[in-house]
Amino acid sequence: MYEAHAEFTLRSRSKYQFDEAIELDGTRLETRDGRICGEVVVQTDKADFDLVVEKTFEKADKIASLLTLLFREGFAVEDIVPRSIVTVKEKGRTAEIEIHAFVRSYTKASRTIVKRFSKESLSKIESKLKELLNKLSKLERGEDLLRAIKWWRKSYPENTLT
Repeated sequence: MYEAHAEFTLRSRSKYQFDEAIELDGTRLETRDGRICGEVVVQTDKADFDLVVEKTFEKADKIASLLTLLFREGFAVEDIVPRSIVTVKEKGRTAEIEIHAFVRSYTKASRTIVKRFSKESLSKIESKLKELLNKLSKLERGEDLLRAIKWWRKSYPENTLT
C-alpha cells in the first residue's frame, strides 16, 4: 500500500473565508484566496500519479456536492495537486523509504467579494456537513442524489463564473 498526500481546490461563484480549518471524512478543508481547499491522504495500490489524482478527485467531488447542498451554489473541482507519494520497501532488517514530491505554482489576480465565516459559524458548517454526509449514506438512493447534484454543479458554475 502506498500513501499519497494531495491537495484540491474548489471553485464557485462566491469567495469564502474560514477563520480556521474544518475536518470532514478524513479531509482537511480551509480557504485560500477566497477558495475552499482540501488536503487529503489517499491509499493506493501502486505509486501512480494518475491514480492519486483519480482518488483525490473522487473525494473532492463528493465534498463539492455536499458544499453545494449546504451553501446553495454550485462548486466544481478546479485543481488537484498531488504533493507526495510515500513508498516503504522493507528489505530484511532495513527499510527503504522513497518520497516522490510534486511541486507546482501559479498566480492569479482578481477582485471579488469574500464570504467570511467565524469560528462559531464554522462549527455549525462542520456539523451540518457531517449531518448531510450521514443522511446521504443512510438514504437508499443517496449516491443517485449526489450524482444528480454533480450534474447540476457541472453546468452551474460554468455559466455564472467570469
